[in-house]
Amino acid sequence: FSPPSEADAPFISIYRDKCTQGERINEWIYKVELEIGLKDNAVNTVGDKVEQTGLRMVEEFGNLVYAELRDNMNCNIEVSVADIEWDETSHPLYLAYYGLIIRVPQVIGAQINL
Repeated sequence: FSPPSEADAPFISIYRDKCTQGERINEWIYKVELEIGLKDNAVNTVGDKVEQTGLRMVEEFGNLVYAELRDNMNCNIEVSVADIEWDETSHPLYLAYYGLIIRVPQVIGAQINL
């Protein structure tokens, strides 16, 4: 497996990081990382200020992805953002990393596939 690169942009990679399960807990807790990549060659320079529009674009796109996940989970599944990090050092590839916490109520007979 090769991680996505600039040639793959735009992309969304999903990595399952951690899961908490057990007979004595009433929910499963998953930590998932989304890596979102967009390519944007634009750089706006005004005086001594440089604006890389790709950073704003990847943040806006990441927020849309998060909203879709949050709003379209079934049952009582809760999705929350743990943290967000951005990486603009690979211009023109801009990356955003969303650390999500997904809480799934434990129901007798439930089958969870993430």
